Amino acid sequence: MIAKRYTPHFSIYHKLVLTFLIIIMPLYWIGIKINEAGASQFKVEISKSMQSKVHFYLSSLELEFSKTIKQLQQYTADEDLEKLSLTSKIMTEVEKKDAIIRLQKRLILVRDANSYILNVSAYIPQINKVISANNLYETMNQDEWKAFQAITDLSSSPFFNWNDRIFINLAFPEQLVMEKRDPNYVLCIEISQNALLKMLQQFPIEGNGSVMIVSDQLDWYISNVNDPSIMDKFKELIRGKEMENSKSAGIHSLRKGEQNNMVSFEKSGTLGITLMMSVPEKEVLKPLSQFNNWFWMLSVVSVFIIVIASYWIYQLIHQPLSKLVRAFRNLEKGDFELSIQHKSKDEFSYLYRQFNSTVQKLKTLIEEVYEQKYRVHLAELRQLQSQINPHFLYNSFYNLYRMAKMQEMEKVAHLTQNLGKYFHFITKSADEVKLEEEIQNARAYVEIQCIRFEDHIYVEFPDPPQDTQGLYVPKLILQPLIENCYKHGLEDLQRKGLISIQMDVNEHLLHIHIEDNGDPVTDESLHMLKSVQTNSKLDNEGSGILNVYRRLKMKFGNEGDLVISRSGLGGLKVTITIPIRGNT
Repeated sequence: MIAKRYTPHFSIYHKLVLTFLIIIMPLYWIGIKINEAGASQFKVEISKSMQSKVHFYLSSLELEFSKTIKQLQQYTADEDLEKLSLTSKIMTEVEKKDAIIRLQKRLILVRDANSYILNVSAYIPQINKVISANNLYETMNQDEWKAFQAITDLSSSPFFNWNDRIFINLAFPEQLVMEKRDPNYVLCIEISQNALLKMLQQFPIEGNGSVMIVSDQLDWYISNVNDPSIMDKFKELIRGKEMENSKSAGIHSLRKGEQNNMVSFEKSGTLGITLMMSVPEKEVLKPLSQFNNWFWMLSVVSVFIIVIASYWIYQLIHQPLSKLVRAFRNLEKGDFELSIQHKSKDEFSYLYRQFNSTVQKLKTLIEEVYEQKYRVHLAELRQLQSQINPHFLYNSFYNLYRMAKMQEMEKVAHLTQNLGKYFHFITKSADEVKLEEEIQNARAYVEIQCIRFEDHIYVEFPDPPQDTQGLYVPKLILQPLIENCYKHGLEDLQRKGLISIQMDVNEHLLHIHIEDNGDPVTDESLHMLKSVQTNSKLDNEGSGILNVYRRLKMKFGNEGDLVISRSGLGGLKVTITIPIRGNT
């Protein structure tokens, strides 16, 4: 036997996938090239941004301190300073005090003009005093006096470090210092390291970056992070030939630990400091990394979209079918008002029209069947409501004859009045009545029976709860149950009988309990009575209960109910449940 050769089936779905892939590959290649160009340009822009930030803050520092240095140089010609340093011995105490106060005010102006200045002091050896912006004057410290005589180049390197404090000083005249003699006075500005640190902390920098001010002599620095290893790395960078031979500003790479850092720096030719900003490359290039991740994710999504787009043809058929299936499910649930539409004029449009037509025909047939069934039930209900027990009529007329014979006219009037109410009620054509009317009819029936049984049977029949006013119920649901108590529970009872009728409201349900103290109910009798809901072929006692049960169900559905149980009084107890909500 020759085996049949298998030929692969290249379906339309596979062709669509391949076509989309062929189309997208050139676009994908172009995207890779654009991504590479964008990454290169992004690095250039990041470098420019870092250099721009460093330049801006360094220029701000140069501007602030250049003003301060000019003010300091102008004070070499201050009249009060000259008098105190040269002619203080011939000045009176009042003149000295006034000159000191005026000088302090000018020193305060210098301090307040620059937020980076902590204090401005004038060391005057002739009066052995230090006049400062923060304190009026105090005795001159000789160690400070000797230290502050150091000559600095105010135009290129004005700062010097002493005891971990940063100062700008001006000894006048410098010639005396160069001759190793004491100058007339020294003006000294102490720089606020906290203010510089605060400025660095406000530096716009990403992530875990650092900013540092380093002196050209590498004898002091201020950084926004407390990490000595960073200073060591910066020193290595500053001392390196690469940075020494470079311009006054630029970008370098610095490796710290396991990560590379981008370092942007700029030297100040007027302050003798270098401002450096270091940012981990991983954080600086994080947007670029995210872009790359998005690019690869887009690649994956593109392939997925190709598969979905190819699958779209299937969806063109699947969606209308799903809509039709949902319509059938709603129809199974009894929704005959649904109608489905299809925008396109195709085969599904024809199917939808036929489905809508079928639903309408089915709805018409069900309505006809339901109406016929309702009429049958209504006829049966009216027949049940119109039934009158002949034995009850015989006893009523016999009692009426007996009382008339004995000339008991008041009892005759009372009996005939209640009989009139009773027959007027049961002959009404209404299928439903108010609960108050149903209770009045039941009470009329009880009054009639009380004449027959006199004091042998006592009936408890309180008024209904206030929440039940205006409640509509099927006609003749109480009287048949009370009649059962008389006929099957108490009629042959030797002791005094009791019928208790109680009503209570629980949430939105009215419960009416009818019970008697007749003979105990056997298990067999109780089981027979409970089967009333499923068995319509019962004796007279069961048929009365069945009558009430069926009408409660027809009126209220699942919320209406009838429960049979043993009474706490000794006989039978029947509880009917009527919903109150929406039944007024």
